[in-house]
Amino acid sequence: MLAETVLAVLLLQMPQLPEAWLQSEQVRGHWPWLRVCLTAVALDWEILDPREVPYVLTQPESLPVDLHMLRQRQRELADAPCVNDALIFPRGDTVQQAINFNRACVRWFDEHYAHCRDLPPAKIAYRRQLDELYRVWDTLREVQCDYYMVSVRRQCLKQLRALLGEDAYREGRLPPPVPFDLMPWR
Repeated sequence: MLAETVLAVLLLQMPQLPEAWLQSEQVRGHWPWLRVCLTAVALDWEILDPREVPYVLTQPESLPVDLHMLRQRQRELADAPCVNDALIFPRGDTVQQAINFNRACVRWFDEHYAHCRDLPPAKIAYRRQLDELYRVWDTLREVQCDYYMVSVRRQCLKQLRALLGEDAYREGRLPPPVPFDLMPWR
């Protein structure tokens, strides 16, 4: 089983896959163990969701296609945080309340200034900031969606880290849902 695990790691990391070898009798002969090892490694690396197991790597004939998909995910998520990073951030209701507050401020602003032709730069900056903050909180909402596949949630964590910056991300420090310091009625 150790040999199959090493082979699974190599297959997921090799720059080029020998297509003919993937279809060979040698692979078919080791398929049961190779499937178990590939699945275990892919789950451990969080490039395969447990809910995908019944559909991915089920037949030796589908190995090239499934392996291509897993290798592509591995490349895309190589620098993405682990899904457990989501635990340092607020969950469900808190995130939704922040988003609702942000969108309520957007609606108020858009209705209040709908007929203004020349908005002052400060008001324009406030409106842009609302949208930027929404992107942060909306990305966090996607991170916290347990029904999303692990690969999607990791991609969202990667986006969240880019939006927050490395230090704020590591500390779990989020911006407010609205730019209180730029409120338009001040």
